Amino acid sequence: MDQSVNTHEVKRPHLRAGILVGVAVVAVASRLMPHPWNLSPVAAMTMFCGAAFLGRRAALLTPLAAIFASDVLLSLVLPNTPLFHPAMAAVYACYVLNVMVGRWLSTRRRDPVDVAVAVLFCSVTFFVVTNVAVWWSYMNHNALDLAACFAGAIPFFQNSLLGNAVFATVFFGGFAIAESRVPELQSDTALRASAI
Repeated sequence: MDQSVNTHEVKRPHLRAGILVGVAVVAVASRLMPHPWNLSPVAAMTMFCGAAFLGRRAALLTPLAAIFASDVLLSLVLPNTPLFHPAMAAVYACYVLNVMVGRWLSTRRRDPVDVAVAVLFCSVTFFVVTNVAVWWSYMNHNALDLAACFAGAIPFFQNSLLGNAVFATVFFGGFAIAESRVPELQSDTALRASAI
């Protein structure tokens, strides 16, 4: 009886997961470097991890753990940067939503239009949810202050949308190229599709 093992089947999950964890670590490490506000790969990384990790638990916990670790580091090295703030739950809720949108993308062919729609949805959702949280936590609860909060955040939204679009293109496009050249990275779904 032949008990040989297909080494691609054994190595693929570890290679794929290792690369994805590396992407998450590099993305959140970029928060420690100087950059314009909200122009970072973090939101795109959460969506990408949701789409690319094969397991739901890893898709959710890997980016959130990496983001939380960078939050801890930032609170230790930057003055006046609290680890916990009133809007933090809203920020993390948006990251969880991004992972869920990524999971939705994983059920599709991840074409550029789907990724663009997901980027726009996640960017607008983050803008709305976090600005309502900031308004609720720090400002008077009236329409004028709510409008001022949103108006003041428009430059942040522009950076957020730009960063999400650029980094989603890098993550999704780069990984698609890697999957096409290194079969060991492909998920079982991608392998079945390429065999048809």
